[in-house]
Amino acid sequence: MKKIILPILALILILSFVKADEVFEDLWQCDIIELNESLTLNQDQQGGCYWIAGKDITLDCNGHTLTGNGKGAGIKVDYVGFEYERCDEDPSGWCGGWKPSENITIKNCVIENYWWGVLTLDTHGEVKDNIFKNNDEGARISTQENFQAQSLNFYNNHLINNKEYGLRIGCQEIGQNEINNNRVGVYISCTGGGSFSNQILRENEIGLLLSVENYEVSSNQIIGKENLQNVGIAYYKIIDSKINDTLIKNYAKGINKKADYYGVTCSNTEITNNEIKSNQGISVYGDNNKIKNNILIRNYVYNTAIELIGNSNEINSNQILNRFGRGIRLSGDSNIITDNSIVETVWGNLLIGGNNNVVENNEILEYIPEITSQSYIKNNGDETVTIAVGGFKVQKKVGGIWRDDKHMYGAPPLPFDLQPGETHDFIDRFNQYPNQNFVNEPGEYRLRLYISDHNRGELLRNADGTPLEKFYYFNVVDEFGLTNRTWTQRIWEALRRIFN
Repeated sequence: MKKIILPILALILILSFVKADEVFEDLWQCDIIELNESLTLNQDQQGGCYWIAGKDITLDCNGHTLTGNGKGAGIKVDYVGFEYERCDEDPSGWCGGWKPSENITIKNCVIENYWWGVLTLDTHGEVKDNIFKNNDEGARISTQENFQAQSLNFYNNHLINNKEYGLRIGCQEIGQNEINNNRVGVYISCTGGGSFSNQILRENEIGLLLSVENYEVSSNQIIGKENLQNVGIAYYKIIDSKINDTLIKNYAKGINKKADYYGVTCSNTEITNNEIKSNQGISVYGDNNKIKNNILIRNYVYNTAIELIGNSNEINSNQILNRFGRGIRLSGDSNIITDNSIVETVWGNLLIGGNNNVVENNEILEYIPEITSQSYIKNNGDETVTIAVGGFKVQKKVGGIWRDDKHMYGAPPLPFDLQPGETHDFIDRFNQYPNQNFVNEPGEYRLRLYISDHNRGELLRNADGTPLEKFYYFNVVDEFGLTNRTWTQRIWEALRRIFN
């Protein structure tokens, strides 16, 4: 059958395949540089937007920088045209679709101050070894649902400090990239199936933003900033999907709905085998989800470990550690909550509302104050403690007496003033907290936090004579579960090693 290729205007493409927005009125106000053959740059370029539509074209910036005016795309790879033919499958009698560019390579570019650093439409080829920074969107890889996900190789790119998205993709699978310090690290919008795996996202305000169906997020590290704001994985919708084997830490919320979006649904989704270190762990709004085998560790603020609103969900075999404000908070019917381990919380371990819910075999563990970054000492006196220093020591119990162990940790003590009623928070002074991983020998140990006089080294006290110190206790056991062995046990161990 005869095929017909129709040329298309860039404006039609924008209106057809790129989200309509008021900003598009002047988005393309930059000089278009049409590229019909391969090009290697030999100098930086100020202004201009490269437009590629064709086959077997390479743009090698050779390490040079393209700097825009905040409009358009530094590089846009467009469709060649529209291809259609006579067919019986469609009621109109015609079948067809957009014909993509093929064998396109974009490499070694530094692209900044555009709306998009690079914009590709169903492109076949590769985008590699580039830096996209200080754009509104670092890179947008736009695909139709039936597009071959492996047709464009996107790898070894650096997407840094972009105002909206570091990377925005459809069902496209990508290679390893560095995606840091963007408002949203990666935004994925896909209903045709795909996966996002083995990526490291660092210090983005929102690590990963999802609007997906039949999608899998697995084996990623999503690491926020030390100020613990925003969300590791936010979602508009997650349907028939999986989030598993992923580390999320240093966020206010681990997995949660997009804050400014109310039509939220998360259904028929598995959230399993993740480790989440955040003030709030997992929040799910929807039905028929499975939340299993996750480890949730609170950072600094008492909040909820798992919150769920919906029906016929399963919450099984999760470990909720480090004392959250609430353990599992649920509202809905016919949910199953079983075999979870919860360190005793502040306001409620299992807060369950609704009908026909099954709550069985959940273990509530005693809360034992641990060594945390909120370890502090408070000045309860009436006078300011001046020229003081904070420090800590590990002490070991020997013969019933606590003695300083040889292990001492933390940055050098720093002078400070401690006002009446003020606390000294040790997170500002130290970045390590000793536990059994830092002490080699079995035994009974304690961590001694203290404040002393900077000049004389004497332990300071409150007005009532109470020392400004605090203790945290922990044990290190051997393979027999013992902190101290008798001589008989030591001889038996020696013999066992000889004959084995």
